[in-house]
Amino acid sequence: MEFSNILATKLVEGYNIKFKGIGTFGVAITSKGCDKESDLRPNMVEFSKLTYRADSKLVKILKKIRFEKEPPSPKGFISKKEVNWLDIFGKTYLYLC
Repeated sequence: MEFSNILATKLVEGYNIKFKGIGTFGVAITSKGCDKESDLRPNMVEFSKLTYRADSKLVKILKKIRFEKEPPSPKGFISKKEVNWLDIFGKTYLYLC
């Protein structure tokens, strides 16, 4: 079973899913308003959105991000792919833009 299917199954079952160091995923629901609680029926409640709350350690790391403007490419320079390196948790990853 794929990870996304497992995650979806647990969310449908009403669980909030916490990934240590990453954050917590959950489901928000909505319904049309009712005057009395007794007027509310389960079929009136529906999925609203997927929620995510970042782990505080992740937020702390991301707040340290600093940005720089890259110098312009030399005149006449043509590039089909731009290669960038990303450093996360002390590991370096390559990604293409």
